[in-house]
Amino acid sequence: MSRLNATIKMVVMLGNIFFLFASAAFSIGAGLVLSGKFLPLKYDEATNAAVAILMVSVFVLFCTFSGCCGTINQVKRSGLCAGRRVLSFYQLMLLFLLLYSIKQSITLKNREKSIDLVLSDPSRFPRYDKFERDISRHFDSAYFEGICSERPYESWVVEWLDDHCPETMHQRKCYLNGKKRYLCDTTCDYTPWRPDICCPSRELCDSNVPESCPYYQCRFAVLTEIRWWMRPFTVGIQFVAWLAGIMIVLTCLLICYNPRDDLEHELIKTGVMTEDDIEQIKESRRKSQEKLSLISKRGSNRTSMISRQSDMSSHQEGTRRSSIKSRVSETPSRHGSTNSLYSKRKGSRARVSPVTTPPDV
Repeated sequence: MSRLNATIKMVVMLGNIFFLFASAAFSIGAGLVLSGKFLPLKYDEATNAAVAILMVSVFVLFCTFSGCCGTINQVKRSGLCAGRRVLSFYQLMLLFLLLYSIKQSITLKNREKSIDLVLSDPSRFPRYDKFERDISRHFDSAYFEGICSERPYESWVVEWLDDHCPETMHQRKCYLNGKKRYLCDTTCDYTPWRPDICCPSRELCDSNVPESCPYYQCRFAVLTEIRWWMRPFTVGIQFVAWLAGIMIVLTCLLICYNPRDDLEHELIKTGVMTEDDIEQIKESRRKSQEKLSLISKRGSNRTSMISRQSDMSSHQEGTRRSSIKSRVSETPSRHGSTNSLYSKRKGSRARVSPVTTPPDV
């Protein structure tokens, strides 16, 4: 069971890492939307959605740290960061994240289907729904602000239009100068107004002539851009929903895990001993271990002292022997005369006749 529990803990930690990366990705996407760099996502509804996504990302980040803390302290049963307590709180957050992800995934999926129907044949859907009406209003406003500005080439709207929308909306054709730019007069020089010749007209667009509005002429490109940005968010939210469901099951397994009791806990459960007795035993063990460590420390100090003394004595003996050898090598004549004197004494002793004892009478 311990190996299985360790494997589950490792999978939960990997899931938390995935949550961390998903939170970072959603935060980056929401930040790009809030910065207004991507057309046509610069309007109130998109801003509110980006703020909601950013808050969910922060929530997922907090959920990730809670899961890691609960997984690390899994077998801890007391304290504020007890394993089961933190894992239970983590599980509630995962449940909320699962329900929210499912709801947002269904909403985005339905929106993708509606956009795909319009892109397949825009003529079948001439009327705008609430989503397209909001986009049309903000897209038209952004277009006329960019065209009527003193430096339209610096506007992100005009730059995007030159790459995606028809030529009748490009900067080089719809550029305003002089009094027209000051008054933002976008009336066409040709009468009657024709979409294949004239640029989008602000006056006619405000008069409920949809053909003269910028969004009407660039509807396909705008919806394609929105569809392209919506797809990664849908896939990411679906992935978070699946991962949250799997993590809920794995967290249940971690909460239900009980490690094998040691001898002390078994004695407490059987009623043989109480917690106070266990604490006294632990205290006596701690004191005995301190004494043993002190004795071992003294013994090690004494051993090191004896070894140092033996090293010093061996060093002195070696020094004495080396000095004797050096003296012998320095005085060979003295040793030679000593040897000759010793040999003469030995020969004289050999020439002396031995003492004989008288015979018995």
